[in-house]
Amino acid sequence: MNKRSSNIGLGLAGVLSLVLMVTLSLDAGISGDEYVHLRQSEFVIDYYTSLGENQAALHTPVTNLKYYGQGFDNFTTLLARVFNVEDIFTLRHVSNAVAGWLVVVFTFLIGRLLGGTWTGMAAALFVLASPRFLGHSFNNLKDIPFALGYTMSAFFLIKWLKEWPRQTSIVRTGLIFAIAFTLSIRPAGLLIICYLWLVSGVQFLLWKRKDAAALIRLIKRLVAISIAGYFLGLLFWPYALENPFWHPIKSLLVMSDYPVTIRQLFEGKLQWSDQLPWYYIYKYMMITIPIPVLVLFFKTPLLFAIRRKDYQVKKLIFFILFLIFFPLIYATFRQSNLYGGCRHFLFIYPLMAVMAAVVFTGIIKSIKRIYLKIIFILLIAILFYQPVSFTLKNHPLQYVYFNAFAGGVKGAYGVYETDYYYHSLRKASEELQALSLSDAQDTLIIASNFDTKWYFKDYHRPTKHIYTPYYSRGDKDWDYGIFVNAYMYPFPLNNHLWPPANTMFTVDVNEVPVCAVVRRIDKTYFLAYKAFLMKDMDEAIDLYVQALKDEPGNESAYVNLGLAYLQTDRAKLAREVFYQCLQVMPDYEPAKYYLSKTLRELGCPTEAMNELKELIVLNPKYLKAYLELSELFQDMNQSQNAIDILNQSLIIQPGFSEAKNRIDQLLSNTN
Repeated sequence: MNKRSSNIGLGLAGVLSLVLMVTLSLDAGISGDEYVHLRQSEFVIDYYTSLGENQAALHTPVTNLKYYGQGFDNFTTLLARVFNVEDIFTLRHVSNAVAGWLVVVFTFLIGRLLGGTWTGMAAALFVLASPRFLGHSFNNLKDIPFALGYTMSAFFLIKWLKEWPRQTSIVRTGLIFAIAFTLSIRPAGLLIICYLWLVSGVQFLLWKRKDAAALIRLIKRLVAISIAGYFLGLLFWPYALENPFWHPIKSLLVMSDYPVTIRQLFEGKLQWSDQLPWYYIYKYMMITIPIPVLVLFFKTPLLFAIRRKDYQVKKLIFFILFLIFFPLIYATFRQSNLYGGCRHFLFIYPLMAVMAAVVFTGIIKSIKRIYLKIIFILLIAILFYQPVSFTLKNHPLQYVYFNAFAGGVKGAYGVYETDYYYHSLRKASEELQALSLSDAQDTLIIASNFDTKWYFKDYHRPTKHIYTPYYSRGDKDWDYGIFVNAYMYPFPLNNHLWPPANTMFTVDVNEVPVCAVVRRIDKTYFLAYKAFLMKDMDEAIDLYVQALKDEPGNESAYVNLGLAYLQTDRAKLAREVFYQCLQVMPDYEPAKYYLSKTLRELGCPTEAMNELKELIVLNPKYLKAYLELSELFQDMNQSQNAIDILNQSLIIQPGFSEAKNRIDQLLSNTN
């Protein structure tokens, strides 16, 4: 095949992959972060159109989004405004698919630089055959654009080294744009400038023809590229523009230790994101990256033997490994706040795929016999069967993928989060609308643990949408519930207590239910809660007893029934109800907390303490437990123990004002 035919073939493959990714994105659900990032991008556009008078983009105490550049979000919203696009989420998803495709393109280009066209093609295919990357390409406008910036930067940095000492204007311009684009997404884009100076410094020291004049030329070039890329990257980032010399650095420091923490399922336990074990990200990569990519990547040391005479390629391989491992090591030593699997590190995955592809083609070239080459290629193809078949069977929920090391999705179920980004809500909502619902009332009330309103915008019946945490679902008035099993206690997932009673159908991934659509048969629970709020405890008790007959696994009904007994001076009955709840859900924290209060009221301080200590082990951030435990110590005239447990809570939550006030009171009483 001549070069012209080869280029035509590559071009057609590129176009087909682009069409495929864009088409697949049309089925994507709205991710868990999209609403808040869309709102922030609208604030950013308002900031510019008002010439800085509208300051909403700079006041984000809850979301902290002013510290993001989120330039890709902002640009997409600008397009929607300019062209009056109403279906903003489809535009976002298509735009993100294009960004994901460009990641594949730059992965191919890096692979081709290191090992030729076949290496580039292998690297691109490895990325496309990775379900998690593909799934995030549909609707993750944070991590995929950042991965694009990082991969693009890696490509131009490699070109910078290959063209040393005189780089073309294309490479210099490409670096400026890559720095600007990456920085416009996240403040971590500042690393690209550091990488540029670092590799240039090392290369200059290794260069045999260095002199003072060459050093001055290099520094001038680096300064020009850094300044141009830096300030271009701030143009669409209001917070950075307010103080371009300090705010980007402050943002990097804040985002390296992100203040918002999320409780998630990891290794079969609910754990806070700032208290996860150091190996969290490494383990997630091991159980979510396709096994053939992992196997080939870990064979990278072979390259130094295969390419032992090619100093230039070995140097580039070492540099790419640095680009992969430095962010991981940095996050480990910083004890960064991580969550959502390994999506925060998607940006290093294309480079891992490149290394795997270089190893793959290197091994093929080193094998002398044709039949052995074929066997090796077939072996890798067989290993890719699991991720590729998963992608085909589970669209558009590819991002839920787990490899065989985790036992697939079935093995990961109840051990790790599955649909933590709420993608399955779209399919569930569409299937619900396809049913002939016979409810008499005009307006259907839909409850969910994530916003569903957008999915029903074209529904022929009027709907009202209510947000409710899953464990508070009974407290709201609704007709149909759409619940994703995200951030749930592991016990019901592992003991067939989920999906809940009256489930009409589920959305499954490899036969594992990740979302349930529930029809409310009657509203006894809701009526009980209304009576509870109105302080009509006798009525509430009767209704809760009835509700538990209809749904004996409803943990929050037990808790509210127990509280109703407590408020009517029936502590012994309350104790029995809380014990029943803990039989249904052994680690249900509200039940343990109120059981401890009940035991204290019944004169059983030791048992109450045990419940609270177990609760603090289960959830170190259950702050009320520390206060309750300190009161128990006070009851027993153990003031120092009371102070110690309150100080323990302040280690977990330094701003816990109630604990500080309680300590001050105890110290003043002691003095």
